[in-house]
Amino acid sequence: WHRISDRIGRKPSFVLISINYAICFCGFALSQGYNGIFIFRGLSGIGAIYGPLGNTIVADVTPMRQRGKALAYLNGSAMAGGIVAPLLNMFLLKQGMEWKGLMFLAAAFSLGSSAISFFFLKESAPVRIARNETAELNIDMTSAPKESGLAKTIAVMGRNKNLMVVMVGYTVTLGVHCLFKDLAGNIVRTRCEPNTDSDGVSLYSYTVLAGTVGGAIASLVCGPMIKRIGEKGVIYIGQACAVVALAMCAFDSDKIYPYWYYTLATFINRAGDGFAHPAFIHLCSEWASPQDRGMMLGLFQIGNSLGRS
Repeated sequence: WHRISDRIGRKPSFVLISINYAICFCGFALSQGYNGIFIFRGLSGIGAIYGPLGNTIVADVTPMRQRGKALAYLNGSAMAGGIVAPLLNMFLLKQGMEWKGLMFLAAAFSLGSSAISFFFLKESAPVRIARNETAELNIDMTSAPKESGLAKTIAVMGRNKNLMVVMVGYTVTLGVHCLFKDLAGNIVRTRCEPNTDSDGVSLYSYTVLAGTVGGAIASLVCGPMIKRIGEKGVIYIGQACAVVALAMCAFDSDKIYPYWYYTLATFINRAGDGFAHPAFIHLCSEWASPQDRGMMLGLFQIGNSLGRS
């Protein structure tokens, strides 16, 4: 996607990704079995660059002094959506809406996102803007040397070891956060009694909601903290939160603690993610050149996927 966004622009890429999500949500709703859901789940992975592309757009248009705060607020807004969506989901389920209806509703939100992007988002890709300016000046660029995407990626990573270290750290940190999320979720679902509320809604839904609140709060305070103690300091705080959360569930593994205990641990873990994630992205946007920024944040998404896997 970074190659596509450099060629056709950030805005068209953003719109296409939103439309892809809408198609996949409709596919989920219309699926007759696991195979159909599996296929559309795979297709929805095409849109995994949605977050890094949004980070790239913010990094393109935001001055360096304000970039940390802007990236943190962007991550916080995504977390806020993660708070509203489960609440709306639980409300609609209690009103009798089936899961297929929720999928169509999600598709409508995705189409709304694509419409907003189409009408209000301005192009920010440096390569695309430079190409337009070149065309206006009638400058012939056909003889300019071209470098393949893979070769350029390897060259950039080879020149800047800091980017490679940051990407590895980003991958490992996300892996720890996701490992804990799955661990706590499985414990709540399978070993906590009772594991549903009076309406039959899984208590894990509330655990996810509490974790999202923790991530949103951390994202909101992350920007000012980056200005005060720097990206590395914020990353260390995020990783320390993950260590605390893991330690809460590591001791006396045969003992099952109350439901609120795992919910608190999930809150702390997601707060760590809310601190570390924007700080890592800010470091990447700071060290990568404007022309390479989309490519590097695309690689970070690969690290994101590897960590979550």
